[in-house]
Amino acid sequence: EGFVRGIKNYVGGLVGYATGEIDSSFHNGDVEGNAFVGGIVGFIKGGVIDSYSRGNIAGTGDNIGGLVGFSFGSTRAYSVSNSYTIGDVNGNNYVGGVVGRDSLLVSGGVKFKRSIVNSYSTGKIIGEGNYVGGVIGKGLLVSSSYHIEGDVEGNGYVGGVAGQIDSSVVRSYSEGNVLGNGDYVGGVVGFTPGRIDFLNHTNGNVKGNGYVGGVAGRANNSVAGSYSGGNVTGIGDYVGGVVGYTQGRIDSSFHIDGDVSGNGYVGGVAGKADSSVVNSYSEGDVAGLGDYVGGVVGQSLG
Repeated sequence: EGFVRGIKNYVGGLVGYATGEIDSSFHNGDVEGNAFVGGIVGFIKGGVIDSYSRGNIAGTGDNIGGLVGFSFGSTRAYSVSNSYTIGDVNGNNYVGGVVGRDSLLVSGGVKFKRSIVNSYSTGKIIGEGNYVGGVIGKGLLVSSSYHIEGDVEGNGYVGGVAGQIDSSVVRSYSEGNVLGNGDYVGGVVGFTPGRIDFLNHTNGNVKGNGYVGGVAGRANNSVAGSYSGGNVTGIGDYVGGVVGYTQGRIDSSFHIDGDVSGNGYVGGVAGKADSSVVNSYSEGDVAGLGDYVGGVVGQSLG
């Protein structure tokens, strides 16, 4: 317990730099440093399980997390599991309520995609730059995780759960305002090339420039069983109550309790959808200053 302060890099509430696994550990108190700063560990080549951090975490540089600043790839299936953080997190790029950034390990030609599972954060998450998320700034997989009781703010690639996820985001949610000055801003995830299943964002508004969505700013794969509540506002193009732009199919998803507004490609469910949109709906006003504006989809190519 207690305040931990470092003026340079690799600063953690328990460990600055670690290899291996951290299990059943905790830290109570604030942590400050430059880069690679975490409530439990600043940098780890391994995983964290059944652990927590309570206190505010701040870094003037990149890779700042409520629990882990930077998680480097290992052969373990998870980077963080069954863990949580309570407190505000502040940094520059790659800022997350639980993990700032998680990497991909390639060993012997095999890619090990690690996940954040059954973990959550509470508090305000602020990044001055890009890749800012309520759970993780930028990572690989997120499942059954959430962020509540605080806004998430950044420039681009900002999400209530994740700024960017390189694979899938499933069964996760966020509450609170999500605000980005740049592109790729979503109530749950700013950008993902993978699938989106059973996500929701409520009790807050989403605002950004372009590629703004109540659930996801942009998704290159399918969107299913997801919903958002609150106003969704974009200054630029591709703004949707659920997703700003998706190349995949949208199924059984909806937006309620708020309005959607932007420039062009604006829709109550999706600004633009390259595939089909089925069993989905929107409630609230939809307004666009440019072309392709629709109550459900601004432009559908499916």
